Amino acid sequence: MKSSDALCIWSVEPPNTTRSPRTPGMPALGSVFECLRVSLTYGPRLLSFEVPVTLRLAIDAKKKKKKKKKKKKKKKKKKKKKKKKNNKKKKMQKKTLAL
Repeated sequence: MKSSDALCIWSVEPPNTTRSPRTPGMPALGSVFECLRVSLTYGPRLLSFEVPVTLRLAIDAKKKKKKKKKKKKKKKKKKKKKKKKNNKKKKMQKKTLAL
């Protein structure tokens, strides 16, 4: 095998980011696909092709922010209302005294 026949990367073009439509089995959010166009030389031949790359997980990891811990709200104790005792005797006495 000659050194000129060695497989080497000729060029890698920057990816074109596109939002893909929802496909079955994929979540609606964060499904971003990118394609890398790779050109290879093998001896006199120049091969170029596109490699699809799914970056969904990497992008989702970047978007995730640290969740703030929610403070637990203290429950306010309800004050029990004192039931007024019906002192009919006292009411009658007051009425009789007023008369």
